[in-house]
Amino acid sequence: MKEGFKLLNRFYGGDNQLKLLDQKYLPRWIVVVLDTFIAVASLFLVYLILLGTPIKFHTTLPLWEQGFIVIGVNLIFFFLFKTYSGIVRHSTFTDIAKLAFSSFFTFLTLLLINILYSYLQGAKIFLTTSLILYGLLSFAIMLLFRVAVKESYQYLRNISFGSLKKRVAIIGINDDTIALGKALLTESNRPFQLVGFIARNLESKRYKILGKRVIPMGDSLKETLKGLELDGLLLVSDAFTGKERNDIVESSLNLGIEILNVPPVEKWNRKEDIQNQIKPIQIEDLLQ
Repeated sequence: MKEGFKLLNRFYGGDNQLKLLDQKYLPRWIVVVLDTFIAVASLFLVYLILLGTPIKFHTTLPLWEQGFIVIGVNLIFFFLFKTYSGIVRHSTFTDIAKLAFSSFFTFLTLLLINILYSYLQGAKIFLTTSLILYGLLSFAIMLLFRVAVKESYQYLRNISFGSLKKRVAIIGINDDTIALGKALLTESNRPFQLVGFIARNLESKRYKILGKRVIPMGDSLKETLKGLELDGLLLVSDAFTGKERNDIVESSLNLGIEILNVPPVEKWNRKEDIQNQIKPIQIEDLLQ
């Protein structure tokens, strides 16, 4: 019983509660097993679909032997096309193409076996309709499985890490701040949740940039910040005068909001993630 509690604690306890999301990838043999299970399930669905129709299976071989051959051929093409080699939660077009080729060549091989056996023995092993249905169903379910895993992983990751991200806003609207906003929204594993852009000389609240709202500063930056529940304020300091920077810092610090300084776009280090170039504002930045 103690070992069981220890195992549960490893999955769900303390800082390890999200470890399942941090696994690099499923072992390849598990992917093969899952795809094989989907193939068997697809074969069973084909049987159920055709069971109530006038179309009858060939009786040259028992149905279980036919199924064994179909799954065996499909497994061969799993390994030939390495459908198991991609990371399921990050499936790409290449991974989908491998599945499609695997299903197509499985169908083609079984069809050739059918034709060859019919030529030599005068009877077919497989019902052609069942082969077509199996190819389409198995491919569709394997594709849906990968899409479901990918979307579920992304959804769970967003929920899990959303509450851990700092809520930040960018002050000012210009080419530098828009580039910064785009970088924050596109970079993976970013520690910031962009709330919007705070703009001077703007009255309407209907404007949006990159899908994020533009917040009018109004007469008082402090009053504007109060309603946003921010953890940090991003500032491209070169875009402001020394007095403006000091006013922004004073208003933010009075509310316990961290001021984060970002260099202009032309000074970004392209070899580093943007989050590594966002740093707390220094005294020398205020004296410039």
